[in-house]
Amino acid sequence: MSAAPLNLDLATWTEPLVGDIVTSAYARLISDERAINVLSRFHILLWRNAIAEHEQAEASRRELHRIAKRFDVTDTEVREIDMQVIAELMHVISRRFRRSPETTRDCSMEMLRVACWLTEGRDAAA
Repeated sequence: MSAAPLNLDLATWTEPLVGDIVTSAYARLISDERAINVLSRFHILLWRNAIAEHEQAEASRRELHRIAKRFDVTDTEVREIDMQVIAELMHVISRRFRRSPETTRDCSMEMLRVACWLTEGRDAAA
């Protein structure tokens, strides 16, 4: 399986799961429903772009962090939410593709790439 179809497939089936995770996480952090919706929407967009549309990912990351600051959500809290997403996606990948070791490996490597990219950007910004 080539990288482009894999990325598009991952971006498609992971988006609802990412949405559930980030929305729940923001709901635990803040009580403003509008803020939860805005932050969740931008965080989901970041993940979609990080997986499938690499050229738009950096702009999505900057916008999420700008909006998070507006709602008093720290970079550390955003990072913790990303770690929750990564952990859950890795778990789901291992279950969903357990009979296909090559697909499990490819999807896991893509998640590793996204995790490294997220970390790299945060290190550069610090």
